[in-house]
Amino acid sequence: MYRLFPLYHFLIFVLISTENFTAADHKIGSEKMKDGGVIGILGAIVDNTSRARKEEKVAMKMAIEDFNSSTNQTLILHIINSSGDPLQAALAARDLISKQQVKAILGPQTWEETSLVAMVGSENHVPVLSFAEDTPKWANEIWPFLVQASPDQSNQMKAIAAIVKSWEWFQVTVIYEEGDTSASEVLPHLSYALEEVGAEITHFLPLLPFVSSSLLSEELERLKGNQTRVFVVHLSSSLGLNLFEKAKEMNMMENGYVWITTDPFTSLVHSFNSSIISSMKEFSELSDTSPKILTLFVILITDFEKDFA
Repeated sequence: MYRLFPLYHFLIFVLISTENFTAADHKIGSEKMKDGGVIGILGAIVDNTSRARKEEKVAMKMAIEDFNSSTNQTLILHIINSSGDPLQAALAARDLISKQQVKAILGPQTWEETSLVAMVGSENHVPVLSFAEDTPKWANEIWPFLVQASPDQSNQMKAIAAIVKSWEWFQVTVIYEEGDTSASEVLPHLSYALEEVGAEITHFLPLLPFVSSSLLSEELERLKGNQTRVFVVHLSSSLGLNLFEKAKEMNMMENGYVWITTDPFTSLVHSFNSSIISSMKEFSELSDTSPKILTLFVILITDFEKDFA
């Protein structure tokens, strides 16, 4: 959830940049300047099947409303749902460019979608601001109108390494979701950040998205037999919850165990029901020698919660 504040302010920057561009060009799409105001048109491609993407949609709308209310100009945002389908995302990009005449496209959120949308955007000289975390560095050489807008994952990994160093932990086990393309981007950053503070990853545990309860128990039982009791968890919210519920059943939330979660999980902590939140608070508020779930997130302003509800 903490990532929505950067998204909010980043979108404001995009709107201001678009304003400057259109003021010089005297129009955006088919709309002309009227009475000193500029009507700007932006497009966005989101996946409405994802809670996190729905929140990004709300943040975009908040940025538009804030910009329009604080200036004498009006900007329009057209949002299309791709449902996470790369082909639908590409079709949405063509629709936004040809029919809505947008001057920039925000999103999508996965590399599979981004690669196709970036191709469409570059063909039409329309910037595509991608929120995908696993965009290859060579992508800009192929699609010059692709702009990486997601947070730098290396900074988050440095923060985790700083936590590990401050508690003088030297060995870490990483649990990640098998098939998650962002893991290939995140884990090397984590490994390097840990090496910089004198720590290391001693074990990797990949979990299938729909891992069975019995297999999850077996994997956790193996981890209990290891000396390393510090776990960095890079999982989706659903898989992460299953992991922690099983870990609690197996007494792996007792003294001597440490759990550190990354963005895929922590960004949705606020959306968990009250019983889960209460349980996590209980763990995090125990003494310094007790187990902790260390999360990196902020609570968004009341306006966001109101708009999202």
